[in-house]
Amino acid sequence: MNSTTLEKYFPLLVVLVLGGYLFSKAAPPKPSPGGVDYAAIGRLPILEGGRVMPFDALARTSLQSISGLTEVKNENGEVVATAVEWLVQVFDNPDAYYGKAADYKIFRIEHDQLLGVLELPRRPGFYRYSLKEILRNGRKLEEEFAKSEKKREEGKALDLYDAKLEEISRKQQQFARLVRTPPERAGGNVVRPIPPQSPNGDWEALATIDLRAAETLSEQEQVDLHESARKAIWEKYERQFGDLSRMPEPGRKMIERETEQKLRFDLLQEGRSRREKVSPAAATFTAILDSARRDKGEFNAKFLETYQSEFLAHVSDEDKFKNRLEAKWLGQFAPFYHCEYLYLPMVIFTLVSWIVWMRPLLRAAFWLGLFAFAVHTLALILRMYVQGRPPVTNLYASAVFIGWGAVGLALLLEWYYKNGVGSLVAGTVGAATLQLAHFLGGSGDTMAMLVAVLDTNFWLATHVTTVTLGYTATLVAGMIAVVYIIRGVGTTTLDDATAKSLGQMMYGVICFATLLSFVGTVLGGIWADYSWGRFWGWDPKENGAVLIVIWNALILHARWGGMIKVRGMAVLALFGNMVTAWSWFGTNQLGIGLHAYGFDNRLAAGCRWFWLSQLALMGVGMIPRQYWRSQPGKVAAAPAIEAVQEKGKKKR
Repeated sequence: MNSTTLEKYFPLLVVLVLGGYLFSKAAPPKPSPGGVDYAAIGRLPILEGGRVMPFDALARTSLQSISGLTEVKNENGEVVATAVEWLVQVFDNPDAYYGKAADYKIFRIEHDQLLGVLELPRRPGFYRYSLKEILRNGRKLEEEFAKSEKKREEGKALDLYDAKLEEISRKQQQFARLVRTPPERAGGNVVRPIPPQSPNGDWEALATIDLRAAETLSEQEQVDLHESARKAIWEKYERQFGDLSRMPEPGRKMIERETEQKLRFDLLQEGRSRREKVSPAAATFTAILDSARRDKGEFNAKFLETYQSEFLAHVSDEDKFKNRLEAKWLGQFAPFYHCEYLYLPMVIFTLVSWIVWMRPLLRAAFWLGLFAFAVHTLALILRMYVQGRPPVTNLYASAVFIGWGAVGLALLLEWYYKNGVGSLVAGTVGAATLQLAHFLGGSGDTMAMLVAVLDTNFWLATHVTTVTLGYTATLVAGMIAVVYIIRGVGTTTLDDATAKSLGQMMYGVICFATLLSFVGTVLGGIWADYSWGRFWGWDPKENGAVLIVIWNALILHARWGGMIKVRGMAVLALFGNMVTAWSWFGTNQLGIGLHAYGFDNRLAAGCRWFWLSQLALMGVGMIPRQYWRSQPGKVAAAPAIEAVQEKGKKKR
């Protein structure tokens, strides 16, 4: 193959190789003969958070929320268990605190003081610990958490240590909720894995079924169970304190409370053993999990076949179809996560192309971007279909959608200008936003049902989508500004023609951003009037949205009035990045207003560092042009770039 042929087919080769890698992730793992079919278990439907989802989705979101990963790994980075394998060991398993599930190192603890309290070894780069390791000093953890709660009740300021205590407590509660749904919450927002068994039936939590099964106990059996629980608790404390007859009243009440807790647990245990009497579906579901927990060679696939054929009859065909799509194409395939690794090579190819082998690498970056954008688009459509909502419904969805919009707009600019800047911006913003989405996905189900005021598809499709596209365009303009300043200050490639084209790109995108932001903000006011009876209320989120409109309008007026040229527009566009970050994330961190959602201290820290980086770049951009490496009028356009651009114009 000669160099001309290689140049011609190199972009196709890149797309085929990376595309092959991407779609290799779609192949479901095949169970070994007689082994556990975890893929089939992962497709079983359950009701959680108000929506029917696959078992796989509950496994991935729960594990990511607790561990920050979607697989269980050891200290060497080796996969110990998939999310479904982990949840099989945990879900509805009374032995999860003592058996295999308790050995998985999934709880991330990196705070030195908390590690010291729990007497845990430091594991730099890993920082994950098993439930057994934590519970060895569980009493100390409870004491420290009680101190933190007392500080909160007294109105004292909480520090980072208190925040970490709260975080580990929340993660333990998440784990406990999967092990055994608390009976007092059986009628609330709990996991309901058992589908309706009649046309008008409801999804049921296992705890609800167990309590109903426990009601079949005779009166004498209930009395015996109570006496057994009371005897076990009192003997426990007698061994610890001796004669309890002189124990103060508060201590006696504590023992009675613990006795009641044990009685409830014993009732659930007894009910679990009688599930088949009141719910054959629940008994079969439990048998699937229990069979999978044993040695893989002993897995009984008949339980799975029976459950699928006999107990899913009243789950709608649409829910079953969506379940299969979500489990395979959004869960196992994870397109948004893997698209990130298609966008990153775009950045590398573009940067290298400005040094060597320009035309093939620029074309490879562009065509790879088109392929990644197509996958991103299909995944977004699939997500909308499964959720039954427009594209933007929460912070996770906004990151996915903003990344999609930014990539599409940047690729359009690259198609027109063919200077590599569009591909660079597309790859950078696409990878960054999908990484951000992966981070945001750690807070729970990314397709959870919305609060009542947002439960309106019309306004989600008009106001939210339009204003989010305004965020997108403003961010793209800011990223072009980053390229302009870094290329001008740090290299000698920013000739007058390139500077002019970058200025045109920024100007056009800012016009687009102003229009979308303005229309989106007005639509938001109409929605507010419809929902809350007022068009405007100076809510932080409303202020953030209008601030984007004002800032983009300010840039345009300054440009039209001759107060700034390309460099000034670039500096102001960088501040537009800061305004966008404030409206997108910063307003949520205030915790006030009718739009307050998605609060996260880590997001607040991320915003702070992002703002500092943009301020630093603004300072660099304000360095007088004579001190830049690229001097105006002194650097000629690179012949290769001119050739690429000229060829693109002829094609158009």
